[in-house]
Amino acid sequence: MILTQNISRSLVAHSACDIVQWSGNSQLAINGENQLVILDPKLPNLHKSIISQVEYNHTIENFSTDKNVLNTEDMFSQSSILHTEKLIQLDVGKFNKVTFNSSSSTFEFNRITEPCFVKHQWSQLSPSDKNCYLGVLLNTGEFLVLKRTSKFSDQYIVVHNFFDVLLEVNGIEDADEITIDHSQYRSLKVKDFNFVQVSNSLHISVLTESGEIIFFKDGQVEFSIPASASAIAYEAIQYDGITYIAWKTIDNEVYVYDSTSGSRLILMASRFKIGKLLWDSSRLFVTRYRKVAVYHTSGDFFDVDIGEGNIASIVPLGDKVIIAYDHGKFDIVDLATKTVSPCTVLEKYVSNHLLKYSLNGDDNKNLSTDGNFITVGVSLNKNGILSIIHKIYPKNSINYKILSKSSFTIGFVSVSEILEIEQNNTLQTSLSSINQFWFHKFKQILVFPKNFQISSSTAFIFEHLTNLETLKQTLPKINTISLKPNKVNDFKEYLFRNFTANSQVIGYQALYNFNIVLINANNSLASKVGRLDIANSAKHPSEKLEELNKRLLEEQELIEFTIFQFLIKVIVSFDYPIKNDIDKFVFMNYYLLLNKSFELPFNDTDITVTLQNKFVTESFTVSKTATFSKLIQSNSEHYWPRCELTLLPLIDEVNLTDELERFNYLLRKPSPDGLACDLLNTLSYCIITGNKIHHS
Repeated sequence: MILTQNISRSLVAHSACDIVQWSGNSQLAINGENQLVILDPKLPNLHKSIISQVEYNHTIENFSTDKNVLNTEDMFSQSSILHTEKLIQLDVGKFNKVTFNSSSSTFEFNRITEPCFVKHQWSQLSPSDKNCYLGVLLNTGEFLVLKRTSKFSDQYIVVHNFFDVLLEVNGIEDADEITIDHSQYRSLKVKDFNFVQVSNSLHISVLTESGEIIFFKDGQVEFSIPASASAIAYEAIQYDGITYIAWKTIDNEVYVYDSTSGSRLILMASRFKIGKLLWDSSRLFVTRYRKVAVYHTSGDFFDVDIGEGNIASIVPLGDKVIIAYDHGKFDIVDLATKTVSPCTVLEKYVSNHLLKYSLNGDDNKNLSTDGNFITVGVSLNKNGILSIIHKIYPKNSINYKILSKSSFTIGFVSVSEILEIEQNNTLQTSLSSINQFWFHKFKQILVFPKNFQISSSTAFIFEHLTNLETLKQTLPKINTISLKPNKVNDFKEYLFRNFTANSQVIGYQALYNFNIVLINANNSLASKVGRLDIANSAKHPSEKLEELNKRLLEEQELIEFTIFQFLIKVIVSFDYPIKNDIDKFVFMNYYLLLNKSFELPFNDTDITVTLQNKFVTESFTVSKTATFSKLIQSNSEHYWPRCELTLLPLIDEVNLTDELERFNYLLRKPSPDGLACDLLNTLSYCIITGNKIHHS
C-alpha cells in the first residue's frame, strides 16, 4: 500500500488548468491557484520510508492485505513557490504600465491585481545538466520560464520573462510607461505555451492573443505559424522529424498543422466544448462531451463514445487510455476495439478513500458522513507512477473553506497494477531512479520494527543483512567500464553518447545513491541496537553492521574511481585540441590521476596557472613527475580543494555542489575557453552521483 500525502493550507486550481505535472526527474508540480506546490524526490530513509501495516494506525489499513506500507512523505521534499509575495519580487504585473494610444481600442482587463496561475509545465529534461525548466502562465497574460539554481528547493530564478522577449520581437522599447496600439498589445499577451523538442534542441513556443504561434530557441525567434485570433489553446510535438501543432478555437474547432503540408480542420465548430488536447507520439487525443477523438499523423481519425462528460484528465498507455472524470469515476478506453470499461484498480482506490472518509468522519467530526470524491487531476510520470489529486467533500452540502482550512490529497498508484508498459527514463537523475526503485520494490524491502527488543534484535539484524544482500543482487556489479567509442566530430555530442548516456555509468551512479541509503540505515540500526550482551552470537550484530558499512564505503570509493577513470578515457580518446595552459593543467592532472597510463598531447613537463578572486591570487604548478593528491598545493603553500570534474582548484567563495552535498564543482568558468569550459558546460551535473548541481 502507498500512503497519500495531504497538502494543507492550499487551494487547488480547476482541472481545466491541467493542475498536476511530472518532470522527467520525478518532480511533481501542482497548481495551487495562488502558488505552486512542488514535490522533489529525495533519498529515502530505509527505516522511515517503509513501515509495517500493523504499525500503520489508520482505518484504511483494513482495506489492504499488503504487509509493507510506503510512506511517500519520506520520499519527497515539499515546497511552495511563486506565492503572492514572491510574484511581486519577480516584477509580475508589467501590463499595468501599458497604455493605449487610441481611445477606440477594444476594452481589455489589463490591470489584474491578484495574478493566479493558468498553466504550468515542465520542459523536457536537458542531458547537459539533468535539469528541467518550469514554465508558468499567469492570468495577466505574462509567461515566465523558471529554473532552480539553489540547493533550497523553493528557490527558482526567472530565465525568461516573455513580456520582455515579446517587446523585443515586436520592436517596442521598454520603459516605465509603454504606449502602444491594440494590435501590439495583443501580440504581447500570451494565451498558451509549450516546450517542444525540435531537432534535438529545446524550443519554447507561445500562442499570443494575435493568433500567432512563435517558436523560440535560446530566447531568439526560430519560426512562427499564423494560427487564428480565435485560437485559445494548443499542443505541439515533433514526431519523425515533422513538427505537429494542434489548436482549438473559441468556436470549438480543432486544427492540426504539420511542417510539411500546413494546417487542416479536423473538428468542425460545435456547441460542445473542446476539453483536453494531448499529443502522445503520433496520436492526438481530443476530449469533448461524451467523446474522445483520436487523430493520427497519417490522417486517420475516429471517435470513441465514453458516455460521460466532465473529463478531468486523460492518460495514454499505449493502445489504451485512462479517462479520469471529475466525480471520481475512472474508465479505460481500448483504442483497438473502441470499447470502454471501468478501471477496477483506480475505482478501488476511490472506494477505499470514500469508506475511510465515512468511517473517520468529516472535518467537524460528524461520523458516518458520506463523501463526494472529486478528481482534480491525474498524471503519469516516466517511471510508471500515477499521481491522483483529489478532494472529498460531504454529500448534499455546500462546501466552502477559508484558505487556512483548504487542502487537497495526492495519491500514488503504480501503473503496473493496471497495465504493463515499457518504462524508459535513462537520463533522469539518480534521485529519480531511487524514487522509482522504492515505488516498485518497496514490498520486497524488510520493514524496520518501531521498537527494538533485545530478544529480537539479533534475529532482525541478520534478516536485515540477508535482505540487503538480496536487494544488492538486483543492482549492477562494479567492473571496469569498457570504452567502445561512438565517434562523432562534436566533443559535446561525443561526451553525451559515450558518458552521459552510458548505461553502466548510469547504473553505477544509481548504485552510489543506493549505498548511501544503506549506510544511513545501518548507522541508525547500530545506534538503536547498541552493544547488547548476546552470549550465543558468534559475532555481535553491531560488528556485522560495521563490517557491512566498511564494505559499502570501499565500494563507494571504487565507484568514484571507476566512473572518473572512464570519463578521462573518454576525453583522451577524442583527441581534443589543447588550446591553452588551463587545458594542459587539466590534462596533466588527469595524467597523474591515472598513474601516467596515457601519452600527453603536449611536450611540457611543468604547467603553471594563475587563478584569482576578489580577495586572493594564487599560482599553481603541476609537474609530470609529481603524484596526484586530492588537495592541491599552491606555490604559496596553501592547500585548496579541487573541482570534481576538471580537478582545478576551487578558490572562489561560492561554488556548485551536488544535491547530496558531497562533491563540489566550479561555478565561475575558467578563462580562456577550452577543454575545462566545454566539460563544465556539457557535464553540468554531478558525474559521480548523477544528480543536479546547485549553488552551495
